[in-house]
Amino acid sequence: MSAFFAEIKRRSVIRVAGLYLAGVWLLVQVAGTVLPMLDAPAWIARTLLIVLAIGFVPVLVLTWAFEWTPDGLVRDADATRDGSVRTGKRLDRWIMVLLALALGYFAVDKFVLSPAREQARMQVARDEGRSEAIVAAFGDQSIAVLAFRDMSQARDQGYFSEGIAEQMLNLLTRVQGLRVTSRASAFSFAGKDVDIPTIARKLNVRYVLDGSVRKAGDHIRISAQLIDGRSDTQLWSQTFDRPLQDIFTIQDEIAATVVEQLKIELLGAVPTVRKTKPEALRLYLESLAAYRQHTPASYEQSRTLARQALDIDPEYVDAWNMLAVVYSSLADKGLIPGEQGYAMAIETARKALAIDPDSADAHAELAHVALSAEDDQKEAARYLQQALALEPHNVYALGGAATLAKSLGRLDVAVRLQQEAVERDPLMSNAFSELCLALFQSGRVDDSIVQCRKALELSPNRIVTHYTLATALLAKGDAREALAEADAEPFEPFRMFGRAMAYHSLGDKARSDAELAATIAKYEKDAAYNIAYVEAWRGNVDQAFAWLDKAVEYRDSGLPLIAADPMFANIKRDPRWLPFLRKQGKSPEQLAAIRFEVPLATTDAGKSPATPAAGAARPPAPMSR
Repeated sequence: MSAFFAEIKRRSVIRVAGLYLAGVWLLVQVAGTVLPMLDAPAWIARTLLIVLAIGFVPVLVLTWAFEWTPDGLVRDADATRDGSVRTGKRLDRWIMVLLALALGYFAVDKFVLSPAREQARMQVARDEGRSEAIVAAFGDQSIAVLAFRDMSQARDQGYFSEGIAEQMLNLLTRVQGLRVTSRASAFSFAGKDVDIPTIARKLNVRYVLDGSVRKAGDHIRISAQLIDGRSDTQLWSQTFDRPLQDIFTIQDEIAATVVEQLKIELLGAVPTVRKTKPEALRLYLESLAAYRQHTPASYEQSRTLARQALDIDPEYVDAWNMLAVVYSSLADKGLIPGEQGYAMAIETARKALAIDPDSADAHAELAHVALSAEDDQKEAARYLQQALALEPHNVYALGGAATLAKSLGRLDVAVRLQQEAVERDPLMSNAFSELCLALFQSGRVDDSIVQCRKALELSPNRIVTHYTLATALLAKGDAREALAEADAEPFEPFRMFGRAMAYHSLGDKARSDAELAATIAKYEKDAAYNIAYVEAWRGNVDQAFAWLDKAVEYRDSGLPLIAADPMFANIKRDPRWLPFLRKQGKSPEQLAAIRFEVPLATTDAGKSPATPAAGAARPPAPMSR
């Protein structure tokens, strides 16, 4: 027996067995990391493992019978002893190399790959938990309203057909107990060849409402169909061929039919669309389409069209609300003097309320102005409470609620609201971008980075998101990658803020100073608040407080969110910090005294309060995050 083991050792069978097993382990570990990244089917990994296991015995047999020599592979009986010694030493070196590779991979996996995998698993668990909570709250009562197709002869009525679908969506949103995917995600499939089951799965809904609109003169034909996305079964379809003045009756009939088909138990009557004259409706829908282009010229066009709609119907509440949004957006973006724009937004929103005191959009707009222009959190809270009491699903109100929650330092509420926005808008980059920001402000840096990257996957050129990702990476200590993200930011002022902080963290004081000097020269009055936190990040405490004083003087729109801003971490222990906050009415005790409650549909753990809510925040003001 001792002679047998000596022969096994001489023929390097044990060395080859160890080399083979170490190689198999390393190959399986690498495959287990790489194949999932390539979305490879599971059978590839199983086949690889089976082949390697089967090959173990033949390799040992061949090792017993043959030997590698300087002259190549020869039968063991023909090999010299000197050759066997050299082969054994060569195998020892290979074993050492493989063990070194294995140890290196183990270290990389433990300290780099494993944390990333764990973070991804946790994120999937959170997403699944929120999805399950929403399903638990609503059951199968969920629907997406797709953009209705324009079937007019000239194909020039796209704004009208999509506007009709959006009005249907807004109508169904007011049905308690029905979860409606928002416009941004549902309309993202317009013009794409995607089947209904795939759309339903991506939007996490059970039912899909699809249709088309043909408008010719004062006549309109609307075709609609309700489809079960799970079984791809048509539950109902109908074509309405009526005079244009019957458009509102048609919408009401479709909404009532959807509710009936879904067997929803209503606490009251089915909501009905707000009626106006057909020409005023056309102008309003065209104004809405122009506004969504988000350019200075399109804002002016939107304002003109809304005014024309009001010339036809001075009682048209939607047109007054449209004007209010346009005026506040012009002011937010510095396209008109802020005082003038916000004053006009207040005036037009109040005209809408004078006609309809139950207009949630008008209350939400007044809340936006109260917070952004007047820095009045109490007034904003009062308007938002009214808006949410009227329409718990209102998008503007819930977006404003998330912003107000951050301004009050209630970051857990803001995060959950933005998580619900993601559930409602699973294909909208804005929802992920706002969630990214809320997570960063709440200190969940790794989660913030994940959500920022999702936002950029959906919209690579989205403004401010590259910057937010850069600040999260700076907080994590990765200044080199933060600089790359700052360089990628398409919105110049935020690109400059990010570069100034990143260069400082990289130890390049000259470039940081130059970037900040250029920022001040170009954006002093528009970005005093941002310059303050750049100086705070750079450790220049006195300069940071000096710029905060300028932000107060310039009435900077970033100040309402100072309580939630982690970029001032370096100066929060300074004895001047709390007095500054108290002077602005933003000390912890002052904010805690402001009453503001918002209904939440889900929590991180998947719990499900009774009142559902979902929403997406408004775009940020140009110099405030």
